[in-house]
Amino acid sequence: MNSILKSCIFVACSYCLWACSNAYSEKELENVEQDIDSEFGAGALGYGFDTYRGSFVQSCIRGYDSNSVSYEGTFQTTKYFDAPLDSEASQAIIGLSQDDPLPTIIGGKATKRVAIAAFATETPWTRNLVFGSVTRGVKARLKDPQLNSLAIEIADSANPSVIRGTCGDHFVSEVDLGSHFLIVARLELSSKDLFSDFSHRYHPESWSLDQLKNNIKGLLDQYPGNIIIKLAAYQEGGSQDPILGLQSDDPLVMTCDAINLSECVDRLDKLGRYGQGAYQQQLTNLEQTPLKANSAAFIKLHTKAYHDASITGLYINPSPALDPAVSQVRGDLTKSYVRHSADLSRANGLLKLTDEPADRLLISSMMKAIETNLLLIADTLDHCFADIHSCHSIKLELLLQPYSMLMLQKTLALEDYCQLETLTAAMAHTMKQIQRELSATDSMPCPDLAIALKAQKSLDLSGKEIEDLRPLSRLPQLKHLNLSDNQIVDLEPLRSSANIETLNLRGNLIARLGPLKHMEKLISLDLAYNELVDLEPLRQLSKLEELKLQGNRAQIFDWSPAASLNLRVFYKSLDHICEVERQYALVSGLAHSSEVKYHESINFAPLYTEPQERSSGIAIWVNCNALESFY
Repeated sequence: MNSILKSCIFVACSYCLWACSNAYSEKELENVEQDIDSEFGAGALGYGFDTYRGSFVQSCIRGYDSNSVSYEGTFQTTKYFDAPLDSEASQAIIGLSQDDPLPTIIGGKATKRVAIAAFATETPWTRNLVFGSVTRGVKARLKDPQLNSLAIEIADSANPSVIRGTCGDHFVSEVDLGSHFLIVARLELSSKDLFSDFSHRYHPESWSLDQLKNNIKGLLDQYPGNIIIKLAAYQEGGSQDPILGLQSDDPLVMTCDAINLSECVDRLDKLGRYGQGAYQQQLTNLEQTPLKANSAAFIKLHTKAYHDASITGLYINPSPALDPAVSQVRGDLTKSYVRHSADLSRANGLLKLTDEPADRLLISSMMKAIETNLLLIADTLDHCFADIHSCHSIKLELLLQPYSMLMLQKTLALEDYCQLETLTAAMAHTMKQIQRELSATDSMPCPDLAIALKAQKSLDLSGKEIEDLRPLSRLPQLKHLNLSDNQIVDLEPLRSSANIETLNLRGNLIARLGPLKHMEKLISLDLAYNELVDLEPLRQLSKLEELKLQGNRAQIFDWSPAASLNLRVFYKSLDHICEVERQYALVSGLAHSSEVKYHESINFAPLYTEPQERSSGIAIWVNCNALESFY
């Protein structure tokens, strides 16, 4: 794969698929890209674009001058230093969008723009804080586009393939002008659980740039070995300061740690002062004319089909459209590349945060598989652009190596939380209750406490006012767990404890059951007195024999997931319990039919010698309204 195409594939796989080209020789491609890349402002106006190959080609529109180009609008600057931009807004500013049908910048600048866009993309375990200054508001537009001599000569051939290869089927009709300077702080935690703790504790979405600077030390102290802080900066337009390194293709400024903390804070301070000082002064001299030191960068290109612009000299009829199936394949390959790229970044981050030899070996092996897949996808994209007719068949032949998504989604466990210097009040309370249940002292080392917990096959934490279950993550040995009469809302931490057979969650605040669908070994499940609405996740629990749902404060409309199971005990409500247990007493021979009919007439149900244990025999009959105390 030649160097031009390699860089194009990189751009393509970051939502700029359309920037690649192979209609001309490498030398001709370099000339076209250099022409556009070297001229700011309206320099891109008139260039052709071939939607078949997703490439810019020759300029087939007369050169621009004061008579053919109009500048519309006025520059306006917005500053974002008191609060960060959200992810969607920052991506829009950078100018990369999955829905944008054109590359936003050509040649050498593409790599840097894609790099900063990837850097500013959030994942379930990262928070990106984007600060800066953005100037927008001016468009350069071709007023009356006319074919140049090259286009007229090519049109005489009347060969659609030659015309498309030379002039494309669209041309650049408008250019958005502007400038921006962005500072990106990427905060990556070692797991989604720890990220959740960080978000609830610090609320970074409301930080100013100064607050970020003041909090870096606290973050490194709070999450030692579990957080990576990276700083990046990016500028388009204006005259970039070489001292800050903004002219490099790599937007990464530095990675912060406890050793270089002082340097990190100082660098962030310099970037902030530059963005609010020297850079702002450049904007007072922002030019709309190409090849000026303080010129505006072209931020986004807009094209128009020749036929739609009433230029019929090239194509008598509208040019043939790209096969939608080809567009679909290119889009699918792009999404696959982006997903693999995100997974590779996550794996690299995990490798830096993990000391366990077995985990490091697994992560390293996984990274090799992902890197191999990225090369295969890029090569397939290369062929897909080179020969659009074989695009679909090439994709079908693509064989990617599998790798473990579970490792990428690894959650923390008790030993991880135990080592944190400070915890949320809810998590600290859960840790304290676990210590008491294990008869552990406050001075017990974290590894020993974790070993003691992992040795438990049965755990009773009922009635402990527990809210946060994260310290109970990753307990595959656990068979029986009682968490009744607490204040639990989120069951997500139990997803990684898939071998539980009996689970008591009655008397909590649970509404969502999604994490339980992975507990395929569940035999008994008590969800009475919660706030359930949707039972669909229970449909997959094929081994479930006992299910108790009475007393839920929300209204359950669809009972079919429970009805599809082969349940020995199933309670919907207190009235349902009365009916079920009277019927059981009759069928099992624990009571005569006359006795059952009599108690039914006075709304009574059997109460067993051992509550809820049918085999212990009937002790007495009680009013159904009093069953809440026993079922």
